[in-house]
Amino acid sequence: MELMRARTSVVCVFWMVLLCVTSANHRLHPTDSTPIQYNMAELYRLRTLSTTARPVLDLPSEMKPRKRGRRGGARQRNKRRKCKPYLPTIIMGNVQSLSNKIDELSATVSFREEFRTCSLLCFSETWLSDKIADSCVDIDGFTLNRGDRNKDSGKRTGGGVGLFVSNKWCHPNNVSVKQVLCSPTVEFLTVSCRPYYLPREFSHVLVTVVYVPPSANARAAADTIASHVNDLETSAPDAFKVITGDFNHCTLKRDLPIHPSLCHLLVAPTIT
Repeated sequence: MELMRARTSVVCVFWMVLLCVTSANHRLHPTDSTPIQYNMAELYRLRTLSTTARPVLDLPSEMKPRKRGRRGGARQRNKRRKCKPYLPTIIMGNVQSLSNKIDELSATVSFREEFRTCSLLCFSETWLSDKIADSCVDIDGFTLNRGDRNKDSGKRTGGGVGLFVSNKWCHPNNVSVKQVLCSPTVEFLTVSCRPYYLPREFSHVLVTVVYVPPSANARAAADTIASHVNDLETSAPDAFKVITGDFNHCTLKRDLPIHPSLCHLLVAPTIT
């Protein structure tokens, strides 16, 4: 009897332990049918945790992900260079007195991108003389080179040519005046530039700004310009040459001999 009574007590203890374990497991891991309830404090705490921003990692630049993909092509590369194009960008105009238009020109350079990023600003009929200092006709970011009219032209006033070289395109120390001519038939200024970047085919840039007075002999002016172009070709055959200006009645196709290494870019008459 005592043995049977001991076995019965052991079985009862076993079933009681099993029932306790099952109840605890049910409380820890409820079934799908058991609803999950939260009080107000727990809900506020969950909302705060869900809206907390992730911490920003201060990674070094070499470990940060780079943006992949970029538009290619020569035109896109030229846009990114802006002030350092492969070949100089040029704006030409007949100002008819530069001193009384310098304020308007300075404002145009400041607010218009095509003027601000331009490499060369060429002007004819500047009407400057030795009585007007460079500081009176200065533009920020540009270096002025002047070819004023003198007594050799046979006239006292008017005429003259000028060239503004952008400091972003070419350092001022690499800009030099090669030749200045003032005669009754033609006036021109030749400037040599060695910009920051230039294609390997060219050693430097030679820019010539020309002004032919309306009363000048077109044939004589064309001969003078052609002789000057031949001298440039002989002295600097590898230079990139630009000849621009106000030729008035001097028709280039008829009076100016076409040099083999030059080409005409003017296809229609212009009004200055």
